[in-house]
Amino acid sequence: MVAATSLEQEREEQRRWRLRPEHAQLQVFDRLLVNEFQDPAVLARQQDAALAGLLAFAAAEVPYYGALFEARGLPARPRE
Repeated sequence: MVAATSLEQEREEQRRWRLRPEHAQLQVFDRLLVNEFQDPAVLARQQDAALAGLLAFAAAEVPYYGALFEARGLPARPRE
C-alpha cells in the first residue's frame, strides 16, 4: 500500500530532480503536479471551460465543425 502524500511533499520530491536542459523552462510539469491535488470539482470546472473554448474555436475557425454544430442546433458558445 502506498501512503498518501501532500502537494508540498510532492514538490519537495520534485526539487530533487532536474529536467533536461531543453525542457528546463517548461512549466507543464508544475501544472500537472498541482492538478493531481486539485479539488475534483474545481478541476472539472477548469476542464469544462477549456473544452468549451476549444469547441467555440473549432466552430468559429473550422467550417466543417461550424456547420456540424449548427445542423445539430448546438450553440457556438455554451451557456454559462
